[in-house]
Amino acid sequence: STDSAILSSVNSIISGSDDSTIVGSSGSLIDGIKLGTIIGGFKGKIMGPIVSQSENHSNLILGGWTNTISGSAGGSNNKGYLMGNAIIGGSTNQIKSATQASNDSFTNLAGNTIIGSYFSKITGSKFSSVIGGAYNNIFSSSYSAIIGGYVNTIEKKEGVVIIGATGNKGVNNYTTYVEN
Repeated sequence: STDSAILSSVNSIISGSDDSTIVGSSGSLIDGIKLGTIIGGFKGKIMGPIVSQSENHSNLILGGWTNTISGSAGGSNNKGYLMGNAIIGGSTNQIKSATQASNDSFTNLAGNTIIGSYFSKITGSKFSSVIGGAYNNIFSSSYSAIIGGYVNTIEKKEGVVIIGATGNKGVNNYTTYVEN
């Protein structure tokens, strides 16, 4: 790991990750990512898929508890990339590749954000966000968001927004859902 640093941290590791930093964290890991950053928090993980570091960069975890950004999908020949994703605060949140059955899968994760949520996931998606709430999930979607609420899901859609609802599923592209 060239030009990487671990500062004021306990039991943290940077492996195969150039220009990466862990600051003031405990038990955190950055593996296979260029320009990965973890600041504060406990057991944050940023892990890249099996491609060059140049395609996996600029991912951030800021605080929180056991948050993970991972491009590691099934298959040893994964060709996806992991760029510009962030988890800020919260607990047990994940931004990750979709599990692939094929050894030649292609999954790109770019521009996703989870802020201050609890047990929320963005899986196999691009340019999507979960802000607050708990147990909210975005799967294989783009340009979508869940703002607050509980147990909401957006799956295989584009441009869907769910605001402050409970148990909603985004079923139509380019639609906003709110609690009635």
